[in-house]
Amino acid sequence: MSSVVTICPKLVSNCGNQLVSVDLNTPVKSLSELVSKQLQLNEDKFDLMCFGRILSPDERLDSYGITNGTTVFVLNKTDFSAFADKSDTEAMDTRPTVSAADVQHMVIALRTALI
Repeated sequence: MSSVVTICPKLVSNCGNQLVSVDLNTPVKSLSELVSKQLQLNEDKFDLMCFGRILSPDERLDSYGITNGTTVFVLNKTDFSAFADKSDTEAMDTRPTVSAADVQHMVIALRTALI
């Protein structure tokens, strides 16, 4: 059964929302192909997102809770290659380093404030 899904392209600035007729029992890949044709974009350049989740090409549309009238967002594909050479903690840890002397000064300041 064919349903209408709203496509909201966030990567093409001059393009408004578009309606696409798609069978919700088909894989996300079929919607991706339709979007690719309509926006004239290569499929490897964008991700489809709905309800805060990136849609996997092999999953069915209805498995994500997509129904008639649902909005699906078209976003630039995220490039994680910048983090490929770093370990997980090195890539994610952006906190400033604190020396032992800094900790000691904070402890003294806290004790003084409590007194």
